[in-house]
Amino acid sequence: MTNDKVFQMNFGKIYGLLLDKATRKGRTKDEVDEVICWLTGYATEQLEAFRSTDLCYGDFFRNAPQPNPNRALIKGVVCGVRVEEVEEPLMREIRYLDKLIDELAKGKPMKKILREDNIKTTLTKDDLIVAEKDYISRWKANAQQHFNDGDYEWICDLMDRQLPGRPYHRILEIGCGAGYSTLVFALRDYNVLAIDTNSEAIKYTKNLLEEHECTTEELNLDSCRSNNSDVCLWKVDLIHATGEIRQYIGSQVETPIELIVLCNPGGHFTTEITMKEYKFLLWGGFTEDEINYDYQCGKVGLLHKWAMLFAACGLSQLTGKPLLIIERGDRNEVEETLQVIQEGTGSRKIFEEYRPIKNAPLNGIKLSGADAGNNEEYWGVALYYPT
Repeated sequence: MTNDKVFQMNFGKIYGLLLDKATRKGRTKDEVDEVICWLTGYATEQLEAFRSTDLCYGDFFRNAPQPNPNRALIKGVVCGVRVEEVEEPLMREIRYLDKLIDELAKGKPMKKILREDNIKTTLTKDDLIVAEKDYISRWKANAQQHFNDGDYEWICDLMDRQLPGRPYHRILEIGCGAGYSTLVFALRDYNVLAIDTNSEAIKYTKNLLEEHECTTEELNLDSCRSNNSDVCLWKVDLIHATGEIRQYIGSQVETPIELIVLCNPGGHFTTEITMKEYKFLLWGGFTEDEINYDYQCGKVGLLHKWAMLFAACGLSQLTGKPLLIIERGDRNEVEETLQVIQEGTGSRKIFEEYRPIKNAPLNGIKLSGADAGNNEEYWGVALYYPT
């Protein structure tokens, strides 16, 4: 059976087959649900509701609210396929579940199935490659939809309107992701230095720009730190940061400007807060109690976002360069974020504008984290001058 046919199969039907496989071997429905929820982040109540809908199997995994980062530890053969060698990201997610249910049916203890004995704080190189490819495969669908909807063009139009005469030509883009925002800047004749901690993001961005006949060059990080380099950060006019990129900060980082320069392509998603990120959160006004509380509640991704935003603010302050912040989410939350940045850094806000995000799904992937028609999400864009 082809991948597409598997993706189009009804979730309720597949769920019934997985449940039957496990219960015939003496396992329970609660155990099956626990495994599925551990892998995807869905709640048990959601699984039960999905069974009576026409949700396809592919969309079930595409819309997974919080895929478990430790699923990269799932390895071995199921249905004649070695799970860790499956290249198609969506099919790899499906094989992960196949493998977990297979282990359940074979009598493996839940503690081992959920990888509680060998959870790693540091992933192996192979694990990181899988995690990086998975992240880009998920984000590029949303980024392409934003590109098609003209969201990135709107940002450039906003800059041209608010900053007539285009006083800025060289942009440092922190966290280029899938490269669609980078592409729009490049097509508008901006000089863009794009950085990302994800090596797959750099590869995808480079290929995307070359497909549109843009000139690209991969740079050694040492050249970016050199005062003799044409791309030296001190020569960058405008800093463009997005709050959607999770950040891993290397052990050599000591100051915000080094953070930006050493934002090493090849970094990765991490489930822990590093000491360097911790320092940036404290510098941004978080208390130790707030950081520990969010960490214990599993809000690590939010802490990564704030660490990155405050690091970008620090670079802006040190270089004297303006900072363009682009944030996405609930309107009230975005406004609060932009206000915190202004108050926490003492920067002078030049402009602030908002644009609704369309909730139209792309191949079943919701662009909004909220339920469609519930609370609409927005792009919020603000330009700050350091004081």
